[in-house]
This record gives sequence, C-alpha cells and structure tokens, in this order.
Amino acid sequence: MTEPTIDTVPPGDAVAPGDAAAPEAPSADRLRTWLAGRVAYYLEREPAEIDDDAPLTSYGLDSVYAFSICGDIEDAFGLLVDPTLVWDHDSVAALAAHLAGAARDTGAAGPHPRTHSH
Repeated sequence: MTEPTIDTVPPGDAVAPGDAAAPEAPSADRLRTWLAGRVAYYLEREPAEIDDDAPLTSYGLDSVYAFSICGDIEDAFGLLVDPTLVWDHDSVAALAAHLAGAARDTGAAGPHPRTHSH
C-alpha cells in the first residue's frame, strides 16, 4: 500500500504570493477524510473501512500509532498536538471536530504540501 499524499488547497482556493486573503482553515469534514486516510494507511486498510465514530483503540491503534498520527497532523496542518490528543478525542470524527476548532482558533490553513528531500 502506498502512502497517501496530503491534500493541498483545492484548485480555485489557492492564494498567490502577496495576496492578502489566506485560505480558510480546514473543515471537520475535510479533516475527517484526511484522518480516516491516515488511520487506514497505518492499518493497511482502505479508508472506506474506517468507521469515523469507532474508538481508534478498537482498530488496535496503540501509543506508537498515536504518536505517528500526531506527527502527521503537525506536518500537514501546522498544529502542534500532544500525543494524548488521540486518546482524549478517541475517534476519527471526534479528533476531526477538535482539530477543526483548533485550526480555526489558530488560523491554520493546512494542509501543507509534504516536501521530500532528494
């Protein structure tokens, strides 16, 4: 299974350098889709197999995966999150709702394109 790429700002929403308007913070729906993709990636499943309301522990996700997902969130959205966040908001839907609020509060416009070193 190949790692999914992180969404960038949808066409038409892009902001040219120097523009005063910035893209809006990601919605809970967009975050839910992204998070389901990340969870599916770590579980080597399809995103459609992830129930947004199921506790992440029901999939066997442990602290190592929680730490990895939090790092992915930081990389993709520029939000600093504590690894306990995954346990405090223990489903894809709950985590997405929390992150959408945090993104609005901080003005994060994520996700940012992932860069690769060559």
